[in-house]
Amino acid sequence: MRMNNDLFSESWPYRGPVKFIAEAIKDIVSNKVVCDVGCAGGDFLKSIEPYCKKAIGVDIDEERLEVAKKQGLEVYLRDIYSNPPKADIYYLWIQPEEDYKMVKFLLKSAKKKKITILVNRRKENEWSLEKFGDCDKKLLKLISEVRYFPYQEANSALPDWPTSGDWALGIIKNYE
Repeated sequence: MRMNNDLFSESWPYRGPVKFIAEAIKDIVSNKVVCDVGCAGGDFLKSIEPYCKKAIGVDIDEERLEVAKKQGLEVYLRDIYSNPPKADIYYLWIQPEEDYKMVKFLLKSAKKKKITILVNRRKENEWSLEKFGDCDKKLLKLISEVRYFPYQEANSALPDWPTSGDWALGIIKNYE
């Protein structure tokens, strides 16, 4: 199933209301290099580009990266664990088990460089409710701020959206 709507990805799986989230975090990404980890077809990259200094993406799926490349996006076929690109901000929406492992890896890899990590979730899996179990409980301890995005606003352009619930973004920094 493909859709042509500039608020949403044109590739499955849908990755949330990316334009809406990009606008909501423009203050965080302003003048920063942003890396979308698991960028797929580049939907978030395309949405965040106007607000940041530079947007880059990494993914391990060559076919999905072709969609991003056709849009002229800077993307790399690589495993984040083997060679993380240099960035100020890393955006993640992978899986709860993988997110914690990846956050710890990125924080360790940063050494003394200041980085921010943004972890995306649907709000029905709200951070404060700790519904994802041990992985998110550990991740929750690292989060300094959570921003919520109302479902109705995020999905107003597409009432048949296949997922439900509001969105939450956990913000992790290795500095004050």
